[in-house]
Amino acid sequence: MGLALDEPGDDDNKMSVNGIELLAEKSLSSFLEGQQIDFVNSGDRGGFVISQEYGSSCA
Repeated sequence: MGLALDEPGDDDNKMSVNGIELLAEKSLSSFLEGQQIDFVNSGDRGGFVISQEYGSSCA
């Protein structure tokens, strides 16, 4: 799973989370349940991290 800037398409679900508009492919909907997106700034690195509410993460 990754993040990208994109335009809405027929295969996308559009949602608003805390005032931020998001698009997600409909085929990924079952994987989004319980996911959390954070921006992490650690030393000389920073970026978005997708993680489960409780568990592992991927960057």
